[in-house]
Amino acid sequence: MKEKLVGSEEERAVSPVIGVILMVAITVILAAVIAAFVLDLGQGMDEEAQAGTTIESEGNGVQISLTSMGNVESVESQVKITDVEDSAIDKSEVQINTNSVNSASKTASKTGATMAFEFTHDGTTTFNDPDTTEVTVEVTVIGNTGDSETVIGSSTETVVIEDQS
Repeated sequence: MKEKLVGSEEERAVSPVIGVILMVAITVILAAVIAAFVLDLGQGMDEEAQAGTTIESEGNGVQISLTSMGNVESVESQVKITDVEDSAIDKSEVQINTNSVNSASKTASKTGATMAFEFTHDGTTTFNDPDTTEVTVEVTVIGNTGDSETVIGSSTETVVIEDQS
């Protein structure tokens, strides 16, 4: 009767080994789950902003289009004049959206929004040659998730402006 309930010596050796392995595995998994809740792992990690944008330059302007919002609340586009091809023209003479400033920004908060920047010459100095010149512009697009800001796109664009003098 004892051999039927307990088993022979050869049969009993396998069962305790499997039982110990299962108990250790369950203990390790349980300890990891409890540690994750107690230590609150993953809490406080900022999620990187993600959104879809396109940056295009055409003629004397740069246009940034918001193609998808991703996980951001708003998107800010910043443009900065980095160089003017014509040595007679100073960066301060280039106007962005009719303002004589070296940089400008705009904000959008819905898919399909467009942020446009137009560059013109204020007419105080005549171009050396010819009637147009190229202006190099640095474009940066920043996504705001509420808790953090992340650069989601950047580009160096060239726009062509006409002599207004």
